[in-house]
Amino acid sequence: MVHRRRDSGDSVPGKEFLGRQRESVESHGFCVGALESKADGQLLGHCGIQYLGTDGDIEVGWWLAKRQWGQGFSTEAAEVP
Repeated sequence: MVHRRRDSGDSVPGKEFLGRQRESVESHGFCVGALESKADGQLLGHCGIQYLGTDGDIEVGWWLAKRQWGQGFSTEAAEVP
């Protein structure tokens, strides 16, 4: 699995999401990004860290396609290199 921000998608919500992630990286050094298979580049889902609102709470989240559940991708994504 590789962690990579995807710069694809022409939809307005997609562009807004990518804009928020770029701002988060610039401001905080972290964001939510795509999870892709090392073997074939298939999109598995998304994971990352983001601020929730303005009170300083931080969320660590994973959004994986159901067919990817139970294969250890969330555990691997949570590991600190």
